[in-house]
Order: sequence, then structure tokens, then C-alpha cells
Amino acid sequence: ETFIHGNLDGDNYEQIKFNTDDIEYQYYHNSTSTALNRTTAGVFRDPTAWFHYIFRRNGNTGEVIINGATATTTGDSGTPGTNAGWLTNPSSAVEIGRQIYPGGSASAYSELYLADIVLLDGVFLDPTDVGEYDSDTGIWMPKDPSEISSFGNNGFWLDFSNGSKLGNDASGNTHPVMTTAH
Repeated sequence: ETFIHGNLDGDNYEQIKFNTDDIEYQYYHNSTSTALNRTTAGVFRDPTAWFHYIFRRNGNTGEVIINGATATTTGDSGTPGTNAGWLTNPSSAVEIGRQIYPGGSASAYSELYLADIVLLDGVFLDPTDVGEYDSDTGIWMPKDPSEISSFGNNGFWLDFSNGSKLGNDASGNTHPVMTTAH
């Protein structure tokens, strides 16, 4: 189940997906055979539960944060480079809830319920900048994305507040995301 997939040409992609019981970040650049995969080591026992997910990549390193805590991850540590990334490349097709297979010949749609989706470009925030623990319940809750001061050049915030404009960018960057039904 793919959360978000950035695809330059079918063979060069970056994606975040939910597997049977873990979350995986993948980056692949075909022309240089560069790959970076990070998979959470913990098991998600209830895949229907709400959770807050952050993947932040700074150059060659990636970090997964779930509900405010850094997750233990496994996987290879390729070196995609500081400015590499298909999720923030203006030439890439960014898909929410859809994965395009290598070669671009087919695609798979996810059956996920997604709330606010925020993608930051060149902005590195701490988990406490975007979420906090509720003092009564101890549950990690997201902060209002309108409190984020900058989404970066190619960042966006999909708030899904208007059913007729699901791809509306509420970040102020006015990068509308094309929506299609399957």
C-alpha cells in the first residue's frame, strides 16, 4: 500500500509504502544503480490504527519517526546525494496512494484512509514542530500544519477540506496536486 510515490520516468522513483506489518522508504535511481531502502523493524499489529508518520531524508541518510519516536530501521544505505529525490523534483509525477511499477507500464492503487498530507522540501523540522503528546491521553497528535512557517520550494499540504478540490495545496505554495479516481 503506497502512501506517496514520486516517479521521474518509471525507472527512477522514490516512495513510502506500508507493507503487511512494516513501513518502507525506497529511493532508486536507475542510471546510477543507486538505492536507499529503510524499513521499520517494529511490527504494526493493527494496520487500521491511526498513526503519524515522518520520513526525513537529509542527503544520504534517512530517519523514520512514528508517533513522535524515532523508529529502528533496517535496510541498505545507498548514497542518493544531497539534492536527489523524486518527491520534490518539479519534473516528477507525484502520486498519492498510487504506485507506478518500474517501466511505468502499470500501477497499483492503495486502499488507505489518509488525513492531512504534508511534504516539506529542504525544510528539516523536529517531530515536536509538527506533533505533540496529548497531556490527558498520552497519545501523539499532529499539530495544525498551518503553524509550519515554510513548506520549501516544492512542498505542499493537502488538507482534503474541499471534496471537489482534493488536490488543493493549502500550504500557500499553490502547487495543486492532480487527482484521479480509479
